[in-house]
Amino acid sequence: MRAGFTIMEVLIATGLLSILAGALIVGIFNVEKNMRQVESVTTLNVLRMTILSHLQNDWSWKATVNALSNTDMICIKNQTSCAAQPQRPFKLHDAAGNLVYDASIATNGFATNGELCNTYNDSTGNDTCAYRAELTWQPDCAAPCIPSGLVKISVTLKYNPQTSNLIKILSNQHYNIEVARKAVAP
Repeated sequence: MRAGFTIMEVLIATGLLSILAGALIVGIFNVEKNMRQVESVTTLNVLRMTILSHLQNDWSWKATVNALSNTDMICIKNQTSCAAQPQRPFKLHDAAGNLVYDASIATNGFATNGELCNTYNDSTGNDTCAYRAELTWQPDCAAPCIPSGLVKISVTLKYNPQTSNLIKILSNQHYNIEVARKAVAP
């Protein structure tokens, strides 16, 4: 009767444990990658729904049009000619008139938790401020814009992290929004 293991048995057992450990590490990295992707998609969906709810709310739209900071929208507010203006960024306000998001500043964006940030970088990316919403409006009415005229609102959501191992969303277009609003809110 022999006691213990032979060197060959120890080497085989060590090799099998190494293979299992390697497979476990790969599995953990895949789970982490999938979690980051789910987090990114969830953040884009939440941002999309939040912006869309403000754009569809009559009081938010009225507050946005009437905001003194949205100087390009004065033609809508005063019902004067603005049909020749190209697409322009604007500042989105909530129903109480509070600023929700300022799309006119190129570095404004959102962190993963949905909080506003001001370090978004379209060229190099930014891991802590990787999301941006580009909000633009353009009148879709004859001069002068009258209450029955429409304004086309476009929202382009972007996700641009700096770190290459963070997930890049395959198609941001799925999260973009097109809304037509009456030029003057009721």
